Formats: sequence, C-alpha cells, structure tokens
Amino acid sequence: MSDNAEEKRRLLRRRRSASRRKSIARFAERQRIKKRWIALIDLIAWCAQSTTAASNDEEARARDVAYRRLAESILRGEFEQSGRSKVLYLDTLVTSDGASSRCRLTRNQFKITFDVAAMPPAPSLPLTVLNCCWLPSDIARRWLESHGYRWAPHFEPAHERRPAQAIPDFDLRLGWIPLANALAQHGNKSRGEKSRSVPPSREKAFWPAARVAACERLTENGCPAPSDGNQAELERWLTKWLEDRGHEASESTVRRHVARCIKERRAEPSA
Repeated sequence: MSDNAEEKRRLLRRRRSASRRKSIARFAERQRIKKRWIALIDLIAWCAQSTTAASNDEEARARDVAYRRLAESILRGEFEQSGRSKVLYLDTLVTSDGASSRCRLTRNQFKITFDVAAMPPAPSLPLTVLNCCWLPSDIARRWLESHGYRWAPHFEPAHERRPAQAIPDFDLRLGWIPLANALAQHGNKSRGEKSRSVPPSREKAFWPAARVAACERLTENGCPAPSDGNQAELERWLTKWLEDRGHEASESTVRRHVARCIKERRAEPSA
C-alpha cells in the first residue's frame, strides 16, 4: 500500500509540474507581446550584449557583472514596494497562479538560496532561481537606467515599438554609401572577431519560454555527459518543441541556447 501511495504522489507531482510548465510557457508567450513583465534572464542578456563588443570573453564577464548586480539589488530590497516583493518567481514546483504571494520571491527566501550557492569550495550565484524571476517592466526600466544600462527597444509592448527603418544602399543626391551598410556587407575582420548576423536586441521573443522548457528537461533527465549523445538529443527535442509552437530556429542557434542551459545547470549547487 505504501508503495502504491508513493507512486501516486510521484505521478501527481509530475502532472502538476507538467501543467505548471505549460502555464509558464503561456505566460512567457503573452509577455512577448504585452511586455508587462521582463524576465531577468533577458535583462541579463541585454546588459551583456549592449555594453560590449563582439568578444565572447567580454560578453561573459559583462553577463557575470549583471547577474551579480541583480542579486545584490534583490538582497538590498530594491524590488520591494510597501514591504512587498515585486519579483515574480515562476517555477514548476510553485503551483499557485501568478497573482498569488507564493509566486513572489522575498528577500529572505533569496538570501537563503544565495548563501547556499556562495558556500565553498565553488562559491557562485543561485542561477536557477534568478533565471526563474520576472520584474514588472517599469521596475526593470528603472533598474537598468540606475545602473548605467540603456533601455532596450524590444522591451516595449508590441503595439508601441517603432518599425525598423530600412537604410538605403545608395543616396543618389549625395553619392555616398552609408558606412553601416558597408560594414554589414564586408565585415570588419581586422581584429579576428566574428561578425554577428543578428543584432543583440533582435533575439526572438519565444526564447525565454524555450529556455525554461529546456532547463526543465535537464532537471528531469540530468546534464549530458561527454560524448553520450544526450546534448544532441536535447537539441532535437528543443527543435521539435519550437516547431510544435510555430517557431523556427537555426541548428546553430538551438545548439547555442542548449549549451547555455547546460552550463547554467552545471553551475547549480545541486547539479
């Protein structure tokens, strides 16, 4: 009887987790248009990409700085109003709706996870917790500006975004070619850096939900081991996940996001 009861509890937990995962994905899809909430993981990406050149090392360092600054802001209570946390915490283990206080990450709750992650021998940040957090867009904007970052145009609601204006290839009156076009066509290879085909601010809006799904898959199945083929399997799974929702992404883009999820998962204390 006890074995059957335990199996039923496990099945119930899996069903709740699956239901919650779908709910989080739907929420992320809605915010792609409404932008009432901004995912911390997207704030991190923007901070890293908007303040550096094309160097991967520089971007990684900028990403670490942004993570550290956000963590310190939570610990200082910068995201509280009238003593209440405004940090939305969306995790599959939290089964209440988004309006419930159980979905708000308090300063004390974060301090516990922060202290655990900071324990030697490998002190770090609670990346899993931070990557499940969202901020109201007005608070996110104030935080960016107060820390010297620019506000990202793609954080605006869809109906308020300005359409991108095409740059002419050639001005017949002045007889010149815009420098931006020349650089885009020929690239600047003098420093040996790889040019980016897509600007940092143009990351597709479905990626926050996709990364949540990939991270949950890693949580369920564990991180891949070298040469075991599980990373490739996760890439195929994520590609199918995107296709089922009407999204497309190149093989290299999927591989990059999967590698990022694996790296963050391995950095967790419990990984």
